[in-house]
Amino acid sequence: MAVLTVCLGVLMLVLNAACWWFPRLNAVANGHGLGFGLTDSLISALGVDVSRLPHWQKAGAALISSVPLLALVRGMRDLSRLFRLYARRDYFPPAAATHLAGAGKAAGIWVILSLLCDPLLSVWSTMREPPGHRVITLVLARRMSLRCFCRPPLRFSHTS
Repeated sequence: MAVLTVCLGVLMLVLNAACWWFPRLNAVANGHGLGFGLTDSLISALGVDVSRLPHWQKAGAALISSVPLLALVRGMRDLSRLFRLYARRDYFPPAAATHLAGAGKAAGIWVILSLLCDPLLSVWSTMREPPGHRVITLVLARRMSLRCFCRPPLRFSHTS
């Protein structure tokens, strides 16, 4: 289980980057495909045509959208260490509490980084658009609020 957890984290990072380089993988157009939080929500909400972005802009977008996933991978690493302890039938050592706390902190950091990276990603993806079509978004959606609090979705958008 521990190795599977680490492999899953690496796979998420690779597939997120692949969604930017190969836009047909996304679940936007027909509802079938991959859907990563920042990548999928930004492309569908803003109508960004990823296939028209230059390579440097795709690389930057893949990097920005991977930042919250790195926090998630860090939490998965802590879970992996916790699973290793459990596999040795060592259920209540202090290290188990440390690893569980690390996973919880990583989940909180993931939410905060998602909130911070969403506006940055929207600016990055629309910076080459003509004036009036550049967008800065701040998303407080149910997918984020359920991770920390229960509150209705709220979306702020500013077009420049």
